[in-house]
Amino acid sequence: MKKLGYLTAALLLLLTLSCGGGGGNDNDDPIIPPPDDPVIPPPDDKTAEWTVMLYMGADNNLALYSLFDLNELEQVGSTDDVQFTALADVYDVYNVFNETYLVSLFDDAGNPVTPMMRVTKNPEDGVQSHLVDTQAVLYDNIGFNSADPDNLTEFIKWSAQRFPAKRYAIFIWNHGSSWLPGRTGSAAVGDDNEGGGNSMFIHEIESAIRKSGIHFDLLTFEACNMASVEVAYQLKDVTDYICASQKVMLVGNDGNFEAYASFLTGNPTSSPAAFGRVIVDSYVDIRTAADDASTTRSLIRTDRLNNVAQAVSDLTPLLANPAVISSDDLQSTFYEPIRFFRDVDLCNYTYVLPYHVQNPQLNTALNNVRSACEAAVVHSRVFTSTAEEPVWNFGNREFGRGEDLNVTGAAGLNIFLPTERDWNDTNFSYYTSIAFTRDTGWHWVIAHAYDGVPYLGMAPGYWNATVKWSTGVDLDFWLFEPDGYGNLIPSSPALGPNASNGTMSGDSYNTWISAEAFQAYPEVVLGPYFFLAVYYMPNFCSNDAYCLLEIGAYPRDPDPLTSDVYYISETLPDDPDFGEGVVYFGFALYNPDDGYWYFFEGLRGGESYQPERILRISNELELIQPAVREVDLSEIPGLDARILEQYVMQGIELSDELAENRVLSK
Repeated sequence: MKKLGYLTAALLLLLTLSCGGGGGNDNDDPIIPPPDDPVIPPPDDKTAEWTVMLYMGADNNLALYSLFDLNELEQVGSTDDVQFTALADVYDVYNVFNETYLVSLFDDAGNPVTPMMRVTKNPEDGVQSHLVDTQAVLYDNIGFNSADPDNLTEFIKWSAQRFPAKRYAIFIWNHGSSWLPGRTGSAAVGDDNEGGGNSMFIHEIESAIRKSGIHFDLLTFEACNMASVEVAYQLKDVTDYICASQKVMLVGNDGNFEAYASFLTGNPTSSPAAFGRVIVDSYVDIRTAADDASTTRSLIRTDRLNNVAQAVSDLTPLLANPAVISSDDLQSTFYEPIRFFRDVDLCNYTYVLPYHVQNPQLNTALNNVRSACEAAVVHSRVFTSTAEEPVWNFGNREFGRGEDLNVTGAAGLNIFLPTERDWNDTNFSYYTSIAFTRDTGWHWVIAHAYDGVPYLGMAPGYWNATVKWSTGVDLDFWLFEPDGYGNLIPSSPALGPNASNGTMSGDSYNTWISAEAFQAYPEVVLGPYFFLAVYYMPNFCSNDAYCLLEIGAYPRDPDPLTSDVYYISETLPDDPDFGEGVVYFGFALYNPDDGYWYFFEGLRGGESYQPERILRISNELELIQPAVREVDLSEIPGLDARILEQYVMQGIELSDELAENRVLSK
């Protein structure tokens, strides 16, 4: 989410409202042409103290302001001890670029390119750092997509390989909206106009950094609303510190990047925490002096986020319990904390709740959340402006005045807690898939408030299910899994890799492997998991065609396609009991009474359910017994044969429905 100011015909912008940062230029002197030599030799073969990377996704309405920040960075430039690299994907939205103005974004023939550059000192106006070498040009900028996570990976790898250092920092500069889909409808950060609008999900940023092989000491978001527990938790294993803002960022001709660079080049042995504190303080000091907008900025220590998640996980079953707080009362608490659009300040929320419900266990849980947050946020600054913030439009809605103006008391870390209006306009399915939600079940709190759905609980996961089949047929594996709200959600590799409770393998149609698999998350939603398969073209199957369901226990073998086989069920494609071309294997169920997962074969129905085969796996995910016959269910506490029979019939109904709609699987 961004705020933008306006350009007039006579003046450059004095104040730019943005979420991706940006400086200003109030000097009317003409841009000084860059030097003739287009190539800067690489630095000496020595390891710097720091390499600081600036990844600028400015192929959008922030294009001009990216040049201001690059120009600020050039006021200091790289040194032997501190190397600054930058990738600038710039969109000529204001028609102000030309070869003289910005040589770094044009090749020798005057064609626009997206460069990876070493930022060098140049006190004049205009971005004049040159490409390090011709191999640094990734694509012409007409076809370059800075929201492609592979490009982020390549930039990180290039920076680290060309300019090795003892410590690494990265600034991700663009629009931002916490974990939420951005204005393009597809991501949390990164707005790229290429191809009609692209951006990156938070998990894609995490994956891009992992693939680079670089662990960052500090990651800073020059983007709005990124200081949320969902964002920080997703990135906790790829960086030691995260610097971000809970709020929309307001910047102008302020010299932020010059201040950051001046500090680090003057103090090259500074710790990541010291550097992060300077980023926090410089930004808030500038906004305070200008008194032009309310401001937050915080520094988060990622190795303490597991404690935050654990505390929230302990809080979830209490807030989602109607015996503790009703749905209406819970919903009313969402409107009282310090709000930043769809998020609220997490610490502040822990102070609000005791006014609505008195419960000793709840108070203990709230205190634990507060303590964990205060430990994770190692430095935080806020400023509440006396100025009236403007109203601007975003997604056919108005924001600004009164929504997040008073930030006094904000503690530096947000959590998703939407108003009813936002609840109806949220990509909730993606929210349930991100790491923080999977590990805490926080979505149940929101569901209890708006849908009256109580907390159903979680079960240990880490099992996998693989369907394998004979060659020469095209088969789709389907899993119907609980979503925590009493619904069964279909998942399949044909629909993509993300499932509600785990991940799917690649689609066999693309991988050319006669197998598809599901890998459960460490924790999954309680409820039945139904396994089915569709022979996409059953009429072309030979009579001896077959498919198998295999159950494995991760982490004994982390690859479900090669895991040890504990349970095998075989069914021919023309089984008359089920829809044409559909195989119903059975279902899995976790039994909290004894802590075991039970995998039932589903080919038996009738007045009493007596499965032919059962696999039982402990919560330590060790094989307790192989597939056995004639199990007396009455001897298993917590398993009701009548309930199991209902699941059998439910599985048969699902197979019939899938048979009728199997053409939708491709």
